[in-house]
Amino acid sequence: MINEKILSKLTTVNVWVFDLDDTLYPRESGLWAQIDKRISAYVKKQLELDDDEEVKKFRQYFRQTYGGALRGMIEEYFVDVKDYLRDVHNIDYSPLKKDPQLAEDIKSLPGRKFIFTNGDRAHAERVLTHRGLTGCFDGIYDVTFTDFLPKPYRQAYHRFLGHFSIDPEKTAMFEDNLANLSTCKELGMTTILVGHKEDKEIPAFVDIEAPELESFLHSLSDYLNRAS
Repeated sequence: MINEKILSKLTTVNVWVFDLDDTLYPRESGLWAQIDKRISAYVKKQLELDDDEEVKKFRQYFRQTYGGALRGMIEEYFVDVKDYLRDVHNIDYSPLKKDPQLAEDIKSLPGRKFIFTNGDRAHAERVLTHRGLTGCFDGIYDVTFTDFLPKPYRQAYHRFLGHFSIDPEKTAMFEDNLANLSTCKELGMTTILVGHKEDKEIPAFVDIEAPELESFLHSLSDYLNRAS
């Protein structure tokens, strides 16, 4: 059971935002690892690179300069966006399992619920189908809405907040990526780190730690329903 003092921080929240990959499903499923591998393969093929070390260097360059491989390849290599997104998300979703309790707990959260992902909508919908979470969210905001500028760039968050008329001061963000949460905190959101490792130091901009999304949300849902 999570300390009620921690849960009480969320009583004023009326918008709940969830990252998708490695957040709405366990990292152990290996789904993101599949995507990551396909991104490397795509970069290697499109740039006609000879070895994996070159791929790593290009991906690091794209990450540091553009926030990720997709935006970098759009800017410098005029990649076909639809082809890229279709290719890197051509993965096996069978490791994902339906979670009726998680669906119930998400639906019971008071206020609106959204997904904000650096992936595309088609991938998000397939994840939701395999997790049994279809119908739990009021909207999916994918990388196409941000002109392929990914989190953690502030412009991506501003577009997201404006699109749904969201007050960040009344918003909680569930996310596995610390850089993304840092931007959330700067904008005034309550930050919830999902799936962290206990041996790693947690930065001050993280408000709440949720090692397991499922158990945390169940405790949160129970607490908010009792508090209402």
